[in-house]
Amino acid sequence: MPVILFIILHLSTVIAIVALHAARSRVTLAPIFAGCAILSFLIWQLLQTGWWVAAGPLQIDAALFGPLPAILAGLTLVYAMDGVRAARAYVLTFAVSALVSILHVLFLAELSEHVPIASFFVLPLSTHLAVVGGMVLGGIFSVSSYEVARRLAPIGLAMAVGLAVGLLIFLAGYSLLAYGVAMGMRNIVAGLGETAAVAVLPCACLGLYGWFAERAHLVQPARRLFGLLAGWQKAEAEIRTIREDFLKASETISELRERERNAFTRTIAERVRGIQMTAQVINHDFANLMLAIEGNLARIRAELPAEMRGGVDPSLRAIRDAAQRGREMLRQLGSQQPFALSELKNHDLLGLVDEALNLQRPVAASHGVGIAVEGAAGIVIVADRTQMVRMLMNLIGNAIRACSEQAEAGSRIPGGHIRITIGSDAGSAKVLVADDGIGMTAEQLGRAFDPGFSTKGEGRGGLGLAISYLIVDAHGGRLSLASQPGLGTTATIQLPIGTIEAMPPESAPLLLLFSDEARRARLAEWLLSVGGEAVEIASAAELQAILGEQPENWELVVRSHDFPLPAALRRQIEALPQLLIGPRRAVAYRPDKCRLPPLMVQRIAALAAGERISGFASGERISGFASGDGETTA
Repeated sequence: MPVILFIILHLSTVIAIVALHAARSRVTLAPIFAGCAILSFLIWQLLQTGWWVAAGPLQIDAALFGPLPAILAGLTLVYAMDGVRAARAYVLTFAVSALVSILHVLFLAELSEHVPIASFFVLPLSTHLAVVGGMVLGGIFSVSSYEVARRLAPIGLAMAVGLAVGLLIFLAGYSLLAYGVAMGMRNIVAGLGETAAVAVLPCACLGLYGWFAERAHLVQPARRLFGLLAGWQKAEAEIRTIREDFLKASETISELRERERNAFTRTIAERVRGIQMTAQVINHDFANLMLAIEGNLARIRAELPAEMRGGVDPSLRAIRDAAQRGREMLRQLGSQQPFALSELKNHDLLGLVDEALNLQRPVAASHGVGIAVEGAAGIVIVADRTQMVRMLMNLIGNAIRACSEQAEAGSRIPGGHIRITIGSDAGSAKVLVADDGIGMTAEQLGRAFDPGFSTKGEGRGGLGLAISYLIVDAHGGRLSLASQPGLGTTATIQLPIGTIEAMPPESAPLLLLFSDEARRARLAEWLLSVGGEAVEIASAAELQAILGEQPENWELVVRSHDFPLPAALRRQIEALPQLLIGPRRAVAYRPDKCRLPPLMVQRIAALAAGERISGFASGERISGFASGDGETTA
């Protein structure tokens, strides 16, 4: 029975260490480090029991050789796949845990002098230190032997050789440190058989894992020998580097995500611009057709008897609105700025959804598709009405088509259901357009926003979704899709909640001093959309000329930190209300002279600092505006 218990302990600890290491990609290296510490503590607990097992002629020190192979196996794996720095940390882990275990044993020995404690073996301090020394030496030679063997043999075999050598070196180091040279040599010879026997199963496990790691390309390249000992003098510098990298990680990840999103948006926009060239050609002819439709609708309505108008008036108005919306969409699609938000106003989200629904209800009715709307009025967003209705019509039209295709596929009688849910969550407005249509495969879903992509009745995608994505993105929101074949698709729109104030009619023009032409133009466009007037200044010479003509007739001077401003001009505008936009901060000088509402000033600062539209449309307060020369966070 003791032999069976030893084998269970011996094998289970190795398997546990290998499993913890294999799981590190899903978690971290922390569990395997914790396992090393637990096994180190276990060694000293077992040493107090004096546990030995006899297996035929072999007399095995079960307390040492039960958990020890797993500890050395873990070190070999960490060194081979995670690098020298991780291996150093592993060695330090079992050294520190061994020291704590020794102190615990010594404490119990002293306590036993005063308090009755179950009997245990009290070992001299030299024996404890010999175990620690043997473990450290065994670990060093384990990774060094692996490094030598990997140049001559496959990785799995090299790991097995490294572990076997590490166990033999532990035996040698422990024997010499604990018993001296003469007695230690005799102990080494006597213990060779036992050490070889306990190495078989752990080496087999390590070899199999190493073979898998080599096939999966998980093993790091070869290093120079004794890399574990090299560079301890650099440890402090490395720790500082790690700390700095950790502190910057969140910012770096955010920048990468924003860069990826911007690149995706640019790709869509570039492809849509190519389609605009065609739209410019057909814009004129289709606009005339739309006008003809409107004219004939007016004639039909005028000639209908009064008793017949009541039944068809809603349909006639819907056709007229659709024709007008079509002309507007063609005009925008053929322009150079099809997604510019030139008419930002406060809109009730439910009203925008109702307007899009009124244009699509006849289409849904002709296909037998039912549409239900859930949500109340009162969720206000800042949006371009035409663009927002255009986007909602695209999504509702896609849902109607998906329901029709599901019926054509024979999965049900003609019809289907679309549920539109309006709500808010964490300061954002949400619109969900869910259908029970044909759905999309994972491949189709991945290409859904790709301009020009169409599944020809097998799913959805193409220009409509690409344009919808850009419209929502331009409003500072996010459009996402979730779908399963045969179960339908849900489009989720998230938009910032808030209202926008118009510029006071009596306000004077604003001076925009920006070296960045794109940011300057965007701010000027937004000011124009809210009824303001702005003068864009690109150089100090332009500023000097405009101040010579109108030295004081300016509501607010908005300038970037990198705008070149000679001392004379700086003194000339000191008396004016001014916003200085720094790389990360916005500072207001003499805001008391500005007649604009504080919230309007904050929104101007947010947009000038490069924030998305949600920065000035969400109603968020930008704290820290103060007079004087000090910088405060915006």
